[in-house]
Amino acid sequence: MRQILLCEKLIFEQRTGNVSLINCCSELVLKRNATKTVSFVVYGVLADGYGTYYLDLAVRNLKVDEVIYRHREPGLLTDRLKQSHLVIRVVELLLPAAGRYDLTLTIDGEFAGMSSFTAREKP
Repeated sequence: MRQILLCEKLIFEQRTGNVSLINCCSELVLKRNATKTVSFVVYGVLADGYGTYYLDLAVRNLKVDEVIYRHREPGLLTDRLKQSHLVIRVVELLLPAAGRYDLTLTIDGEFAGMSSFTAREKP
């Protein structure tokens, strides 16, 4: 995997196992409330792996070059020939300001993918 996608939401079709990605984007609008938050789903496909692993997702504020969010979780791949869906739901992520942010995904400390987004104020 080299690229991860940011989406508003995703839907798994139980019968077929197909995934529908809804509103994949590179720009997120900050919610109008007392805090500046965004919610999104990170999606990717894992392949050619076997066994247990630790997945780390980091969100970096590019303006100050600082990691503002980390997510870590274990995983298990049981069939090297089967692709597995990677889904991380980020809910109400507090951002310090509008601007540009990078997401970096590592698996067992090795680079696995990245994406970026721009957060903007609602007009």
